[in-house]
Amino acid sequence: MQFTQWFDGSVKPVHIGVYERYLDWNGYFVYSFWDGKKWGINGPTIDFALRSKGRASAWQDQKWRGLANKPKK
Repeated sequence: MQFTQWFDGSVKPVHIGVYERYLDWNGYFVYSFWDGKKWGINGPTIDFALRSKGRASAWQDQKWRGLANKPKK
C-alpha cells in the first residue's frame, strides 16, 4: 500500500475517506474515516474504519496520511 506524506493533526484532509493516523501518545498506527468535519473512531483495519464511520473519535488532532489507493466509501 502506498501513502502520502504525514500531515500535522491541525491540518484536516480535503477529501472524505479512510486515512492512516498515528497516535503519538501510544505509538499506534490506526485507520480512521474522515467525514469532512470529524474523524471516526480509530481501528486496526480499513474495513473497521469504514464500518465505524458514524462514530466520532475522541482524538481529533492526531497526525495522519492519505492512502494512495483508497477503498470505496
